Amino acid sequence: MIMENITLGQIAAAIGLIGILIGGYKALQKNIREGLQKIVSDLLKPITDSINQINYRLDKVDMESTKNFLVRCLSDVEKGEKMTEVETERFWEQYEHYITAGGNTYIKNKVVKLQEEGKI
Repeated sequence: MIMENITLGQIAAAIGLIGILIGGYKALQKNIREGLQKIVSDLLKPITDSINQINYRLDKVDMESTKNFLVRCLSDVEKGEKMTEVETERFWEQYEHYITAGGNTYIKNKVVKLQEEGKI
């Protein structure tokens, strides 16, 4: 029989070889994965940068539009014009959006002033 001729040293060497092969495979797999991730990341960077710029511009346009709406409403109220129920709801929605987005204090101050005067 073949089993009679195998020594414990040969078994240990075979197990060691299998361990080395598995370790090498895992290291190679890790290096390939990291390399592919770097390549994909480098390829996607211009797209990601472009999307970030678009998001920044959209946020800026959104804030400016919100500000314009609020200023227009506040100006009308200051002139004595009354807002309808729907306009009032929309005003407060936009005002909340403006505050949440970190809007400037001059609009906040104007809202407080008009509230104190009972106009809104």
